[in-house]
Amino acid sequence: MPVTMARIDQKLIHGQVTAAWVPYLSIQEIVVVDDRVAEDPITMAILTSGVPYPIQTRFMSEGDVARMLVNENALNLRILLIFGSVSAAGRAVAEGLALDSLNLGNLSYLPSADCVKLSDCFYAKPRDLAILTALSAAGLKIYLQSVPSDPPHPFLPPGSMADPGAAPAAK
Repeated sequence: MPVTMARIDQKLIHGQVTAAWVPYLSIQEIVVVDDRVAEDPITMAILTSGVPYPIQTRFMSEGDVARMLVNENALNLRILLIFGSVSAAGRAVAEGLALDSLNLGNLSYLPSADCVKLSDCFYAKPRDLAILTALSAAGLKIYLQSVPSDPPHPFLPPGSMADPGAAPAAK
């Protein structure tokens, strides 16, 4: 599998990605996986303008990324996949994208009662938690880490016994 890292980051390509993750992981190509962005040439041009040479950049739909990676498995590029949302990552996996792990980087919402803070940079709504919980239950290693210098923290599905907020087990 040519994916070096898969990340959910609603900011897509920005300083944490280009200045921290790209050099740390020796990334050769950034693939943004987002249906809306893949259809918007202006947004693609803006995002690409911040990518240092010689890093390649591509924009794909959630359905196309699984087929692309299967077809390009022999290229041996170090690829950073960036999903703009939890649902985009969930749809790509449902379409056949095989991942070993998923980094939760940045996701924020306007303050609301149903938002859950998973880290200083990652907030989730109930639909996000349901998708992440299903992906985790299917064996995907999910962790929170904004930049390489931060320690990674595992995603703990709400209510799991590993969740510090979970109720103690009945005797």
